[in-house]
Amino acid sequence: MKSLRILFALFALAVSFSLAAQPVFLEAEAFDRCGGWVNDNRSVSQMGSPYMLAHGLGVPVPDAYTDIQVSQPGQYRLWVRTRDWTRSWGRTESPGRFQVLVNGKAADVVFGTESAEWAWQDGGIISLSKGSNRISLHDLTGFDGRCDALFLTPSLEAPAPVATDAFRRKMTGKRRPSQGGSYDFVVVGGGIAGCCAAITAARLGCKVALIQDRPVLGGNHSSEIRVGLSGRIFQEPYPKLGSLMDEIARFGYHNRTEARENPDSPRSKKIIEELKAHPEQTIHNAGPAKNYDDGRKLDLILSEPNITLFLNQQVIAVRKKGSRIRSVIARNISTGDEFEIRGNLFSDCTGDAELGYLAGADWRMGRESRAETGEPRAPEQADMLTMGTSVQWYAVDAGKPTSFPECPWALPFSDSTCIPKLRGDWDWETGLGRDQIAESEYIRDLGFRAAFGNWSYLKNHAPYQEKFSTKSLGWVAAIGGKRESRRLLGDVILKEQDLLEHVLYEDATFTTTWSVDLHFPKPEPGMPGEEPFRAKSIGPGIQPFAVPYRCLYSRNIDNLMMAGRDISVTHVALGTVRVMRTGGMMGEVVGMAASLCRQHRCQPRAIYTDHLEELKSLMSAGVPPATEPVPPYSRSLADRTPRGYVNPDNKKEWKMVWQDEFDYQTREQLLKVWQSSNGPTSHTGCSRWEENLEVGDGTVRLVNRKENRGGQEWTSADMGTYRDFKYGYFECRYKYAAAAGINNSFWIWTRDPRWKPEEGRPFEIDINEGHYPSEYTNNVHEWMGTMTLMKLISADGGATTYPDIDFSQEYHLFGVDWEEDEIIFYLDRKETRRVKNEFCHSAAPVRLSAAVLRSAKNHADAADGTFMEVDYVRVYARR
Repeated sequence: MKSLRILFALFALAVSFSLAAQPVFLEAEAFDRCGGWVNDNRSVSQMGSPYMLAHGLGVPVPDAYTDIQVSQPGQYRLWVRTRDWTRSWGRTESPGRFQVLVNGKAADVVFGTESAEWAWQDGGIISLSKGSNRISLHDLTGFDGRCDALFLTPSLEAPAPVATDAFRRKMTGKRRPSQGGSYDFVVVGGGIAGCCAAITAARLGCKVALIQDRPVLGGNHSSEIRVGLSGRIFQEPYPKLGSLMDEIARFGYHNRTEARENPDSPRSKKIIEELKAHPEQTIHNAGPAKNYDDGRKLDLILSEPNITLFLNQQVIAVRKKGSRIRSVIARNISTGDEFEIRGNLFSDCTGDAELGYLAGADWRMGRESRAETGEPRAPEQADMLTMGTSVQWYAVDAGKPTSFPECPWALPFSDSTCIPKLRGDWDWETGLGRDQIAESEYIRDLGFRAAFGNWSYLKNHAPYQEKFSTKSLGWVAAIGGKRESRRLLGDVILKEQDLLEHVLYEDATFTTTWSVDLHFPKPEPGMPGEEPFRAKSIGPGIQPFAVPYRCLYSRNIDNLMMAGRDISVTHVALGTVRVMRTGGMMGEVVGMAASLCRQHRCQPRAIYTDHLEELKSLMSAGVPPATEPVPPYSRSLADRTPRGYVNPDNKKEWKMVWQDEFDYQTREQLLKVWQSSNGPTSHTGCSRWEENLEVGDGTVRLVNRKENRGGQEWTSADMGTYRDFKYGYFECRYKYAAAAGINNSFWIWTRDPRWKPEEGRPFEIDINEGHYPSEYTNNVHEWMGTMTLMKLISADGGATTYPDIDFSQEYHLFGVDWEEDEIIFYLDRKETRRVKNEFCHSAAPVRLSAAVLRSAKNHADAADGTFMEVDYVRVYARR
């Protein structure tokens, strides 16, 4: 009997332990929805994790949120790992303030207000309910608040945890890395050099892995950083090197100098013709996002059958055998999932030489002494001066007066020191002389203080206030554009005198044409004591110079090559080779060498010693053209990376089952296919009438008019198909009405929401509801009730603002892949998010609608006469 009581007590203890409340650890970058927060992974090696940044240009960004399941309700202490980013300069205004909301209620503490360094800030006691709880990051300022992680512990007196990698792994349950495959050639870094290396090797028969640690390709030439392509291509002795530049960037061949000097050549004529058609392309740096062709690069990589793309994956470790790399460990910057990717040959195209550094390759950073290199421009003593990081920006004309907050925490400007311009170009450069890797966050943040401080002064102080009254910040880079950090050392280290004396190397490859362009700090007169935030460029021009192949592989890691700004050159010589067209040609040469390594089962050094003539033959021939493109979308890719692609034109995967190109001559013809409302609506600020549908020129317009009809002061239009659909890919090409506060909608909705069990549950899939010209929003709703008494019983939604896109100015593609198990949303055929399909399982019509919202009263006059214009609707089914 006694033993039975002991067993019962032990059982009760075990049950009570299993039911005890457990601590909850949340990585901010792994939240279900990012809202307007941006993932910044540039300081992972310093702080152990990416973090989320509220980069709103002075306007609070939409909330990031995630849902957690709690088995035991009760009180928890909240810890938030964050920092007050301007305290590094002694400022106490705390511009990066944010709140944590628990089920919609804010914790008592405002975060981002205490420590200059990353630290846990005590958020006090919160209450969690049993079951699902929503945790949100609520930005208060739009000025770059930042959050690394949250820790919720039922031990109310427990101190903050120590955010080690071991602690993170324990709390998130991370297991050993998954196998990412084995490849002939692994390219780490998806900038221009990396893309060119991967494509070239793939077309020459290599099985290639391309690993990129950001959501876009292109590096400095991407919409995140926006640096134009510089350097000439198609140069002697190998005039066919550089062809991938014309493939990677639609406007990559826009070299105005070349067109000016050789205006009659076919290439120059093409450049001039394109520039006339697209004058915005004359903006080299800090231009519109479309100038940098993110989608084109991604299309090109995905269409190569020999390339496997690992997007949003950051290499964090290397596994070696002797002096050879066997594999790399890559971690997803959002989910934390890890992959081991094996290879025979590797190329470091990261810019910061991260792969080489982790592998133990010889490297150098800063300036060599003149005694060491013999270079005329080298300093007497070696030092750590490097070229800096640019945080570029530009402003736009809003067409009406706008405001911008005072920024007392920013750099202090005055009438004499402010810079009255609408664009911050390459010369807005910080951190010259600082460690571009260890201090990357500080260096970028100084760029923020410069850009926001200058703009705040222009907006709020005479004599510039009136001139800039209608101007608004359009874009400020959240990720800084670096020029220099580590350089890996090869069998040859290119020096300045090689360039000046035009030394001829037997293993000459790509040709560099840029000047020996070195940057130095440019102190601003009138701002003593402030660290320079701009730079000056000093460097002589050179004759075109062919760089030796031996600068493109490591001297001590047998199977490591490199392309980009981390190749084997001195600080001075880096001034000419660092521009991106030149880097693209490096990538082509490295890709060619990789194919020969595969063919001969040798290491990169052997290409110089034993197979140099074969490399010369490949360089003479240039990169082979693309083979027949393959569909750029696969479910496995979309599952592995946050952003996949859909290609409905792939007839092997999809068949078109219905379309409407709107080639109608009359409204009556349209209304035989689509039905329209006639009367008031309860949830908008307008009534809808079929007379507001206009057809002609292959489009249909849903017009907004300021007229009192149906008891409401505005009218608009909607339309829904008579035909019902169930599952498939749905796509509509349309433009928004050119006004704020208009609901420009493309959606799927059960025709009659009166719930009948045999017909499935009533639902609504909002493929897009854009209320403002730069807003894109999608939702999944479940409804209950009658047509007149509907009740929203569940929803999953997300809104994104694209400051550089005006959806009212040009057509965009809005789509959804509605599957039995999940719903995947697409903008311009790029995946934006996906949700589990829990209740959308009955046939329903496709609908289009426009409406002036009640919340848009302040914009009402501007909306009169505007229209949502629809080009086509298409529906596809999976084969």
